[in-house]
Amino acid sequence: MFILGSQDILNEKAFFCRSEDDILKYYKNNLIIIKSIELAKFCFKNKIEYIVWTNDIVSMMYFYNLKANYFINENIEFTSNLQKIANEYLMDSKIGLIINDKQSITKAISYGIDGVIFKSCIEVP
Repeated sequence: MFILGSQDILNEKAFFCRSEDDILKYYKNNLIIIKSIELAKFCFKNKIEYIVWTNDIVSMMYFYNLKANYFINENIEFTSNLQKIANEYLMDSKIGLIINDKQSITKAISYGIDGVIFKSCIEVP
């Protein structure tokens, strides 16, 4: 299981990027989170690893084809569904649940989700 943004481990920072300029400013030494297919194309072309915050299964498939590294969501049921799809299609991408506290890690484990990302590590420039 991966754990991103925990103060107890590496305390990574994740930046929610809304433009190519945001990506270029933050991608070195940070996690990049996007929602836009256009930004995914930019990351794909420039070989930049990225996380997709998604609420849609069809979009997930498009992002997967653009080599998204992770898919995240706050809703445990939806995230569990993403995980089932990732397992069924043997996707290389990992699925993560956005959490607020350490206790939620056990919930993610019980649902078989690949990992978690602490909401507190996500910054919006």
